[in-house]
Amino acid sequence: DESNIARGREIYHRIFTPDAHIQTTTIEGEIGVEAVGPEAWFTVVAGALKVFDATQHLIGTQLAEVQSLPNAAGEGGEGRMSSYIQAWHSDPDRVLDIFIGTYYDKVRYTQGIGWQIYDMNLEQVSGEVTDKTK
Repeated sequence: DESNIARGREIYHRIFTPDAHIQTTTIEGEIGVEAVGPEAWFTVVAGALKVFDATQHLIGTQLAEVQSLPNAAGEGGEGRMSSYIQAWHSDPDRVLDIFIGTYYDKVRYTQGIGWQIYDMNLEQVSGEVTDKTK
């Protein structure tokens, strides 16, 4: 519904910097989709998921590495994160699309907001699309 869509958009604007570079990488190592900024990424994700009637995204092991902390004035601060993802998507034609991958993020501290992603690559490492009627 519209309130969930608005909430999702809000979350993207909180977790990504306005100029965040976001991309996906295919199993073959090729760049799939690229976007700049949370609104562009929201448009990509909303378009990709609109064909499905059900989705479930499970985030597994997460690793965060702080490279530098913000100073006393709240300036600076850099880090890296990686998170494993397993996503299940089902469409009205009963196709099941399973995506397995890893998010690789670069983050920085933004005063008054907190840690934000400024560079993200979603790398697919495996997956399968099956017809659930067979």
